Amino acid sequence: LLFKSSGWVEQDGLTYLELTYQPATAKPVPLEKLSLEFPLSPEEAECLVCLGSGGNYASRTTMILPGEKTGTLWTTLDTGKNGSRMVLGNFYPCVWLGNEQRGLLWWADSDRGWVPQDGIPAHEVTREGNEIVLRNNIIGSGFLLEKPRTIIFSYMASPFRPLVKGWRASIWSADGTFEGPNKEVRDPRTKEKIVDGWNWLTPPSRDPQEWGKLWASYKKIADERIRKLQPFDPSGARNGYGSTVHTSLPLHGYGWKSPDESVTNYFAPDWEGDSWNKTEQDYFLWIAHRAFGEGGLRTIYWDIFFVTDFTALQTGLPYLLPDGRIQPGFNGFNLRRFMMRLYSLMEKHGLTPGSQVSHATNCYCLVACPWMDAILDGEYHAITDDSGMDWVDGYPIERMRALSVAHNFGTVISWMNLISIKDPIKKALAWRGFVDYPRLYDSWAGGGGYQRLPEPVLDWGINDEKVIFIPFWRNPYVSCQDKDILVSLWKLPDRVALMVFNYNREKTKDAVFTIDLDKLNLVPRLPWQEFIGVRDLVKDPKEPATKLLYYERTLQVPALLPHTGRIIGLRRY
Repeated sequence: LLFKSSGWVEQDGLTYLELTYQPATAKPVPLEKLSLEFPLSPEEAECLVCLGSGGNYASRTTMILPGEKTGTLWTTLDTGKNGSRMVLGNFYPCVWLGNEQRGLLWWADSDRGWVPQDGIPAHEVTREGNEIVLRNNIIGSGFLLEKPRTIIFSYMASPFRPLVKGWRASIWSADGTFEGPNKEVRDPRTKEKIVDGWNWLTPPSRDPQEWGKLWASYKKIADERIRKLQPFDPSGARNGYGSTVHTSLPLHGYGWKSPDESVTNYFAPDWEGDSWNKTEQDYFLWIAHRAFGEGGLRTIYWDIFFVTDFTALQTGLPYLLPDGRIQPGFNGFNLRRFMMRLYSLMEKHGLTPGSQVSHATNCYCLVACPWMDAILDGEYHAITDDSGMDWVDGYPIERMRALSVAHNFGTVISWMNLISIKDPIKKALAWRGFVDYPRLYDSWAGGGGYQRLPEPVLDWGINDEKVIFIPFWRNPYVSCQDKDILVSLWKLPDRVALMVFNYNREKTKDAVFTIDLDKLNLVPRLPWQEFIGVRDLVKDPKEPATKLLYYERTLQVPALLPHTGRIIGLRRY
């Protein structure tokens, strides 16, 4: 066999490769199997993510790899052939292996050049000795190679980007601007909506000649809002509901994001289904440039931030199988390129970081995440008075650890909910779970009713760039015999904040755990001058206070209700 490869490395470390394999001579070569393998350290490849298309209800695997098992740990057959959307085989565009410290993303938009088969997994993960191996089965069984075949794929180390200074308070995702004065025109007499531009990046006019005047009027409002609020609340200034500084748009579907039919009708076949190829990118980047400069727009919220599978051949994404059937392809690389170019444009306008945010539940477009400041998650299951599960039940630990920790990818994760409970007691408990539980994973602000860091936590110093996050699954400083009690920790040289959570959904718990004050540097060094302080930073006023038994190195947190938590601060003064 003869192998040839070409490609490049991009700014965020993504390596893009085109690999051609062919017979070394004119004689065909029989192959039993051909695979690509990526060996990884088991200390880092703790979690696995594999995502298909389909959004909130996409086929997906978000798992913690079994620690003791050897051999095959997972394959795409586990995630499901039907969810892959493939006509033949079970190819998925992404596999990520890692943890909140580092990992590897593998991505490709198509299995073009592979030899797909239904019963053979496109991807599999095995434990072999002291390695976790990601294997792409390019050819899974006997095949006669007669001519060159080329496969395209990429890989990238995670996290894809550093979390910026102040991100816990100032970087988050929220929608709320699918409607507003910059999205519609109403009859002055009847107040009826006569132009609805909810999904347009342009002003609400079908005449492009009117856009400049409308943008100029929006810019006055936007600039004044920013001038007043930015010094005190930069995230609130740029994310205000119904304002001209923020717009919400569907990334896929729901019509074109411009009413100029002279453009959209011409390019419609090429842009089929929002493939986001270069001409679609170019056009909407031109509109975005005007919206930022002429209209004062500061933030774009992209709804439906996940890949889509395509069968329209003119998009260049699918391909023909030997029997003439169309094998779907995905648009991940197109989305990545668009988000990268748009982020560069935002930077030129002085809007980054925080200007590009999105919404996706269960199915992030990981290859584009290096150019996404924040993702709004949480639109999965409605919770009513009759529901047998609460908000926490929908997002178990393995799902959260694998997919929804900001440190995994360098993209902030915000949260929303579908809580529609009338019973005030049940509603309050469900809401507590929704607010408290994501904090275990270092999620703090967002568009789900809790847009701000609690002031006591902010005053404690959690927004300091020197803060070290220690998640509950990797916490050497705190231990509890009750496995339902989870404790994440944020550390500075002279203080810690603890997020203590009761993961039991039925029982109230009196949490008692040991805490290593010495290793945390909290023991007073000057006995007549220094002292240790303990206080509840965030808890219900009716709940009893936390108590530190100093000499026993024990912390007592009484009466933790099911699926609720509290934040505790300890400091050496």
